[in-house]
Amino acid sequence: MAKDVDLPAWQWLQKQFGRAGPHRKHAGGLNIWTCMVTGARRKARQIHGYLLKDPTSIFTDPSADNPNLRPVDSDDIAALT
Repeated sequence: MAKDVDLPAWQWLQKQFGRAGPHRKHAGGLNIWTCMVTGARRKARQIHGYLLKDPTSIFTDPSADNPNLRPVDSDDIAALT
């Protein structure tokens, strides 16, 4: 399928995931979130990715929220609660 639209497989999969809508969007409509990483064992200061609305829609046994990750954009943090 990715070959039909001339995209690398990872890019095609990311677009399909974004269209499926199991994730939270920023107030401005963006899909990808930036989170600060804290803790002694961190390898990076920030990571980028999707925040799932309901992890059980994808995972049968989702892990707990990671206390070492915090969304960067304070305007969007209020939308998470």
